[in-house]
Amino acid sequence: MRTVAWLLLTGAFLTQPGTASTRASQTPAPASPASPSPSPSPSPSPSPSPSPSPSPSTASDQAPSTTTPIAPRIIGTMSELMVDIIYPASDAILYIETRTPKNDMEWNELQGKALMLAEAGNLLMMPGRARDQERWLEDAKLMRDAGAAALRAAKAKDVAALAALNEQVYVSCTTCHMHYRSSYGRGRASQPAR
Repeated sequence: MRTVAWLLLTGAFLTQPGTASTRASQTPAPASPASPSPSPSPSPSPSPSPSPSPSPSTASDQAPSTTTPIAPRIIGTMSELMVDIIYPASDAILYIETRTPKNDMEWNELQGKALMLAEAGNLLMMPGRARDQERWLEDAKLMRDAGAAALRAAKAKDVAALAALNEQVYVSCTTCHMHYRSSYGRGRASQPAR
């Protein structure tokens, strides 16, 4: 998954105006060396001057755009964000002592999950997803901070430091759930006997 994302980002970068690959395609090929002329003629005839190659246009050369500016847009639901990104990423940290990475590939995967947890905190702060501008943002910051600490520990391959982050990750989740999930921590309502 990391490779695919990297390839997409690299491809997008390389096709942007002003990058090396697009500049190379816009640069005229060097002229082949001309064969040496026998001798300069006493009255040189005017030779046509090469026309300047058009330079790539810049934003200031273009007319003002009438399109809307690019802005973040929510794609998944809150449930999808929780179930598909946050739960698996946090579980990798919460269960580090029983699911300890054994090789570099597994450590890289754990780093990716720690990064996803930190970035999920940012996703929770997006306009349209943030429930308010105070408590919600503070709760999301708890997750971002826990994920960032887990990423540092995973990069250092420090299992003890990751295990020590269990409480911080757990608190980042439960704090938000207590504030924003009305039934959180109350258990199921007792059902009448039949």
